[in-house]
Amino acid sequence: MYSDKYLAFKGLAPGRIPHWEHWSNPDAETYLTDINYYAHPRQCRLRMNELYPELELGVPDTDEPYARPEAIFKGATSHSDSQGHHAVRWGDGLTGHWDHGARFKTTEDVLSFSPLAQGDFTGMVINEGYDYRDEESLYRLFRARYPAEWGDKAPDGSTAMVGFYNTMFM
Repeated sequence: MYSDKYLAFKGLAPGRIPHWEHWSNPDAETYLTDINYYAHPRQCRLRMNELYPELELGVPDTDEPYARPEAIFKGATSHSDSQGHHAVRWGDGLTGHWDHGARFKTTEDVLSFSPLAQGDFTGMVINEGYDYRDEESLYRLFRARYPAEWGDKAPDGSTAMVGFYNTMFM
């Protein structure tokens, strides 16, 4: 029996339309489960999966407590590193810095930027800094993340996938 996610990937009428969620709110998990996410991340996530199986959230291997990211803020809502890069809380950690002021100085700089014309994002400080102009090199990069025995095709029924996430405005 194939999962709905697999059927949707293959264009084969799943029983329900699968949902993908980038879940990043430990405080919500604590509220919803009544289990402190930071004190018991595994127990909390297991309970989340009982309550909301459609989210298909990953579960930590251990119940080793997580430190709260607010500890580095020292009462502020953001953090700046020694190079002046800014980060805010994201899930149970911090964002990477998305301070692109060095590249875009004006509104016109931002609006005139064309990711399609640019293509090569290597060296840019963004979430996924690859050269998108060469599909074959991207294939080799992403293919290396999966077992060699899969060859050029994932096992039947697999929902393993690759992709990238970049947005114009963060």
